Amino acid sequence: MSRLPPLERSRLDEATAAVFDAIASGPRGRVSPPYQALLRSPALAGRIQSLGAFLRFESAFPDHLREFAILITARAWNCAYEWHAHYPIAIAAGLAEAIAQAVAEGRRPDFADAEAELVYDFSTELQETRRVNDALYGRALARFDEAGVVELTAINGYYAMFAMILNTFEIGLPEGVADPFSGPQITS
Repeated sequence: MSRLPPLERSRLDEATAAVFDAIASGPRGRVSPPYQALLRSPALAGRIQSLGAFLRFESAFPDHLREFAILITARAWNCAYEWHAHYPIAIAAGLAEAIAQAVAEGRRPDFADAEAELVYDFSTELQETRRVNDALYGRALARFDEAGVVELTAINGYYAMFAMILNTFEIGLPEGVADPFSGPQITS
């Protein structure tokens, strides 16, 4: 059970209601549980939702690779809610189910797609060591250019922040949804 009860729109002050409405009327179409938590600080929630809207809906980074980076981050933080929210988006965007399943189980996937393997290597190393070695950085730069590497790094950071929020406030899975993580934490 979440440490924070859901907010009722009708009980919000004017400033918080304005941010609530901006989130609900934006590309997400709703105020999801992590934003319910963030709305305790409406100015912060507004800024974070703007960044998230860019990363998720406007970034030039390919959808299936963005969603793959999000799943890697969710697994690295053992954040079942984040996984639950983004797994169907990742599959719909073209990520192979076998790749996602391997990550959920804490093992390195078998890759046929060099870009997905690069995102895996980059995101996994960044999440595990909090850095990216020179050779891996060079590979990412050659494939995604500077803007792409910046966006991939920001995607990892943004969703790590969300995992922290979800985990801190114990925002769990919807009732009846099984925990997707049965194996050990992700390893390279």
